[in-house]
Amino acid sequence: MIYLLGIGALVLGSLGIAVVVTFQNWLYDTPSFLTLLKYAVYTTPIMIVANAFLFHGFQFGVKFARLASIVAFQTGIYLFILSIFGALFFKESISIHTFIGVVMVATGAYIMNL
Repeated sequence: MIYLLGIGALVLGSLGIAVVVTFQNWLYDTPSFLTLLKYAVYTTPIMIVANAFLFHGFQFGVKFARLASIVAFQTGIYLFILSIFGALFFKESISIHTFIGVVMVATGAYIMNL
């Protein structure tokens, strides 16, 4: 059960960060410094909660696997979410190459930390 809590926390943390980054690019085409500063102030609570979820996901995860494996898994989740958001909000196409790239990045992060 605690394993599922760890995965859920990693997914929610990655989702929170992906939402902040995606909506910044979606809402502000050519933002000014003050506009970005205002957005950063508004989204700070979301980033704090997302980082808290990631922290707990890493804490649950290290009970079952090495930290490098957990970080590689979280990287893959984050890239997958960004790919989905890119298709939804920026009309980017998702191809098999996108999924192969996500798997390669996550695998490379895992191998690099062996």
